[in-house]
Amino acid sequence: MKFYQLFYKSLYDLKVIAYTRLQPITKALLHVTVLALIAFLPFIISSSFTLNNQLNQIKALVETDLPEFTINSNQLHSNLSEPFVEHSDATGFLIVDPNNQYSLTELHQYGNGVALQKNNLISFAEGQAQDISYNLLGVEQMGSDQLLERISELAGFLPILLPLIGFFNYVSLLGTTFLGISLLAVLGLLLRGKRNQLQYKHLWNMSAYSLTLPVILFGWIEVFIPLSPFLLILASIAMLTAVVRKVPIPKPRKAKPTS
Repeated sequence: MKFYQLFYKSLYDLKVIAYTRLQPITKALLHVTVLALIAFLPFIISSSFTLNNQLNQIKALVETDLPEFTINSNQLHSNLSEPFVEHSDATGFLIVDPNNQYSLTELHQYGNGVALQKNNLISFAEGQAQDISYNLLGVEQMGSDQLLERISELAGFLPILLPLIGFFNYVSLLGTTFLGISLLAVLGLLLRGKRNQLQYKHLWNMSAYSLTLPVILFGWIEVFIPLSPFLLILASIAMLTAVVRKVPIPKPRKAKPTS
């Protein structure tokens, strides 16, 4: 069976997934690599649009009149005794908070906007936040007038930055997926019952293909609706349990008659 045919059938055909116990481990590794990529695509696309929009929002907000401040050794310094807060209907809130008086929860109460805090710049909107340290911006020492220039430079660096962020996040996801499959295969040893012919290597392959539907659904839905990882764990266990039951129980050998 060709790779794409097997991948497609692993979405719904339990018998085919049970058959994968006989597949070489290299095919299972390739399957997991492609599976993680497909599940990761919505996140990287959504993150790219979000980060780009947030940088544009930051740029628009910083172009407004800011109170005097300086950044020395990647830290924000100002004579403000209270956080500076300004609102624009188009871009949201701009908050200068050099003493970190606002927690992330309190920032989210403003809805959407940008906060310049002691060690980082935070863009927040709709319950989500993007944290950008002054170190990442290359801000060692500058004033408020120079910050806009650095933000513009970072926006120009996005075509390089986003693939790098995506690659490292993908590698992290891939490692987590392999770990999850290994643990699921261990659990499979308990689920096999009387199917003693199923060894760990068989269950590892079956676990890898059993994750196809749960991982893709979780990866694509979670971008729009926050989901608990426990749902993915339960769905994966349920899928593997159903697949294991498709493996026939070996018939007991008949004892040879004694002469």
